Amino acid sequence: MEAKPETFDEYVVRDILANNSYGITEVCCLRSIKSMYLERERYPLIVSLMENENLAELMKLPEGTMPPTFPEYLEIVQFESHDGRSFIATVYDSVELWQNPEIINVFLLASAK
Repeated sequence: MEAKPETFDEYVVRDILANNSYGITEVCCLRSIKSMYLERERYPLIVSLMENENLAELMKLPEGTMPPTFPEYLEIVQFESHDGRSFIATVYDSVELWQNPEIINVFLLASAK
């Protein structure tokens, strides 16, 4: 039986390995590069910035406004795969998930290689 993840990073790694189309078998150097409140109407802009590898503009985005109840969070993480490719991913978390974050998207950073 597989051990239940204990930390945010362990949940993120587990989800990356279970749900990726890039053949990632190992996650290395996982680090958070941006945290913000999830504002769903702004998510398409975030995806566009990541698809175009415009990380400088992504880092300039404001943290957003905390909603009055059940805040939702968006964490943006960067990591390398077992074969040295660089990736960025969006991670959803909320108070309702009891610290069980979920991967939304994983993007390959082609310019990083």
